[in-house]
Amino acid sequence: MTAYKFQKNHAWLAAVLIVAGIITASLNRMSQNVGWTYQDLVRRPAPESVLGAETSELKAVHLVVQADGRSLIDTSQPAEVAATVEELLLFASASVGVPVETQKYDFGTLVTSIGEFTGGTDGKYWLYSVNGQDAAVGIDQYKLTGNELVQFRFASS
Repeated sequence: MTAYKFQKNHAWLAAVLIVAGIITASLNRMSQNVGWTYQDLVRRPAPESVLGAETSELKAVHLVVQADGRSLIDTSQPAEVAATVEELLLFASASVGVPVETQKYDFGTLVTSIGEFTGGTDGKYWLYSVNGQDAAVGIDQYKLTGNELVQFRFASS
């Protein structure tokens, strides 16, 4: 009876260690793809650090990602979580479990896929706008200051 109990507990521990290893490997692979560490993904600023200096109004950025009439991501984050549109998208996508792929070019970083929607499918690509204005730079180059609405849409260019 004691040997059976030990084997049962040992199997449970082995399963937990395997799951922990898979999670660690996934996080390591993700950090290599996007250049972030796990600590970057979970860091949250203290509420005082995101308050405006002249007002006590919270500065935030709102991200909306839509494709084929579906909302894939719809979230608000404190402005200090992300300095660029790229950081905001990667942080938010990791938070909700929606995979994002990007490609770096000489002129900037472009989104190649979000979720199951890949650029080039049916002539559609990932386009983004900030406060209703289409962006003219890569997502790595657009600097956020707070109180912006960033929208990604999967559409014909």
